[in-house]
Amino acid sequence: MFTEAGEGQRVCQVAQGDRQAFAELAAYYLPKLEQYGTRLSGRPALGEDLAQETLLQLWLEAGRFDPARGRLSTWLFRIARNRFLDQQRQGWRWLGLESLEGRGCVPDRELEQLSDAREVQQALQRLPERQRSALLLSYYEGLSQKEIAQVLGLGLRAVESLIVRARRALGKTLEEEHARTP
Repeated sequence: MFTEAGEGQRVCQVAQGDRQAFAELAAYYLPKLEQYGTRLSGRPALGEDLAQETLLQLWLEAGRFDPARGRLSTWLFRIARNRFLDQQRQGWRWLGLESLEGRGCVPDRELEQLSDAREVQQALQRLPERQRSALLLSYYEGLSQKEIAQVLGLGLRAVESLIVRARRALGKTLEEEHARTP
């Protein structure tokens, strides 16, 4: 893990074309960005694309990062979210988790876990984008509500309310799904 000062220094080095500094930041943030992108879009391949586009933007525009305005992770998650929104506006269709077909013989316990994870992923996909982003950034990425507010461009109270509504909606969707399943 990098300290905020260490990240700021590395980003300055990236802005000057330092490939080693970029490689260190990319190695650290790539898995986090892929995970966020996958959960946001519902598709691993699109999560990878979002992560790569975000890191490309870091390489090309590192000089625009201002450590006084927030942490690097906050800036990168905001870039990833904006890329996702841009792609949605261009008419991309987000279809949910990849099919489980082709996995061969899967033990019952693993299949049950995959089924539960798929239910949660599908329920997340039904949430409005801002609610989904707030939950993902809070629970999966560990960002504070203040950092989430920066990523989403909202006030702190709005983020608090968004997370409460998202939890409520997610719980309701999962309850309805379980009620329909025998």
